[in-house]
Amino acid sequence: MPRKSYVWSAENCGQITAGILKTGVIHIRDVDAGESPFLYTSRYVGPVYGDIKELVSLPIFADLVAFLANKVKKELSCPIQFVMGTETGGIVPARKVAEKLLPFTSKNGVLAGYVRKKAKDNEWLVGITGNPRIQKGDWCVLVDESVNFGTTSVQSVRVLREAGYRITHVACFLWYENPRGIEALKREGIEVIYLFTMAQLLDKAQEQGLYPVKVIDQCRKFLRDPVGWSEKHQTLQRSRLIVLGEEDGPALFQKVFLHTAM
Repeated sequence: MPRKSYVWSAENCGQITAGILKTGVIHIRDVDAGESPFLYTSRYVGPVYGDIKELVSLPIFADLVAFLANKVKKELSCPIQFVMGTETGGIVPARKVAEKLLPFTSKNGVLAGYVRKKAKDNEWLVGITGNPRIQKGDWCVLVDESVNFGTTSVQSVRVLREAGYRITHVACFLWYENPRGIEALKREGIEVIYLFTMAQLLDKAQEQGLYPVKVIDQCRKFLRDPVGWSEKHQTLQRSRLIVLGEEDGPALFQKVFLHTAM
């Protein structure tokens, strides 16, 4: 039986996005009809959220890792001494991508760790501190399951650079291709290696008739102007709470979100 090819292509993208939609990890809300938007780590809000980290126990996850590792090998010209994940969604993908990169890198292989969201005992980095195989000036790549506004990626890159390591790319499965995120990463000199965008997932969802077109179009409007969309709907949400007679609109505003998205 021939070995499966993990060279990323338009055909593979179509198959993977269709498979991801079947798992139910892409959540879309009809905010115009009164549903609450998602609150992202950046504190902005939006109508769509890809909970990609939930794929870690499903068969499709192995394919995602193999495809992403292959793209990293293809698009990075510098040798990678280690791979760092973001807490929490990037921890497992980083480790798995590192395993796939073993034949590509130096004879010492590729190590993996992760960057904490908050420092513990003044330490941000887990898994590489004190390891003699990792030296100041070594190259690394950051891995996350998805990148939206780029808040977590930018923070992690800054931590790694301040610790003395070199990094130019963040790799992820899902890239929202958010204009604000693009700007934030560009300012840090960071490029994104990704498998598929949120726009491609929305196109596939419309093709399969999974959501009304008007609901998908809300998501597209958000992707075109995420900050403007967020500010508008945060204001509307607060107004709705005040009209309902809530005593503390701004505080309750935080409670209407079912969970914080990345």
